[in-house]
Amino acid sequence: MDFSQFLTLPMAIFCLVISVLVLVQRKIIELTWPQIKEHLVWRELFLPMGPPGTGAVLGGLTVDYPFPETLTSLSGRIFCGIVCGLASGTIYRILKKFLNEKAGTDAAWKDSDDLSKV
Repeated sequence: MDFSQFLTLPMAIFCLVISVLVLVQRKIIELTWPQIKEHLVWRELFLPMGPPGTGAVLGGLTVDYPFPETLTSLSGRIFCGIVCGLASGTIYRILKKFLNEKAGTDAAWKDSDDLSKV
């Protein structure tokens, strides 16, 4: 399998959808149970597992999405969802930085190579 199959527009969109779903899930849970932010299990276990878990579920449920040709089985789609979930945070930060630069609001980004500030 060639890794370049993951570097396509549909996969980038899939990563962004995962990012948005994780954000919505997190906001709903943290607004419902505000004290959960303080729990170590929430911060160290559930938050890091959110994107790959959401990607796996979304990949398993989505049949008609243009996944790479070699990953059209259920296990392949779940694997693709996990990979896209792991990459979703990075894709989101890169797109956000790109859009801020195009909009002319990149004054907050002193170092253009530092994505941790995005």
